[in-house]
Amino acid sequence: MFWVVILFEFWLTHFMLILSGNEVFSAIFGMTPLPSQMIMVGLGFGVIGLVINVAIKFLPMKIFQYICIRVNLEKNHYLKADLKNNCYCVDETQEKAANTSLS
Repeated sequence: MFWVVILFEFWLTHFMLILSGNEVFSAIFGMTPLPSQMIMVGLGFGVIGLVINVAIKFLPMKIFQYICIRVNLEKNHYLKADLKNNCYCVDETQEKAANTSLS
């Protein structure tokens, strides 16, 4: 189903690019025709994006867990990672230390 939706979006985009050459549809959609070089650059970026997304699916989960542990965006939450069970638990010792330093 994913590929059906992606192919439909590609078709719709190209259909609108073709219609942009028509004066009536160009006025309705507010579009101007694109040169073929710009269309090819857009297709290239789209294909690169799909390849990167497929490649990310094959990366091991530990890479993302490592990033999640090292980059703590939630400064008020102290989490300790359990990589074997793929979960996080609150580290009470760090939380208590932070609460006592704030008061």
